[in-house]
Amino acid sequence: MLEMLRKFFNFCDEEDRNKFYKAVALGVIDAIFGAMRIPAAFFCNRCNCK
Repeated sequence: MLEMLRKFFNFCDEEDRNKFYKAVALGVIDAIFGAMRIPAAFFCNRCNCK
C-alpha cells in the first residue's frame, strides 16, 4: 500500500499532490462530523429538545 502511494506521488505533480491532501483532509473532517451526529441525536432524544 505504501509502495503504491510512493509511486503515485512520484508520478503526479505538485498540484495533484495538493488536491490529494485536501481530499484526505476533507474526508477526515466529514467522518468526524458524521460521528458527532450520533451523540447529538442521543442527547436531543434524551432531553426532549424540540
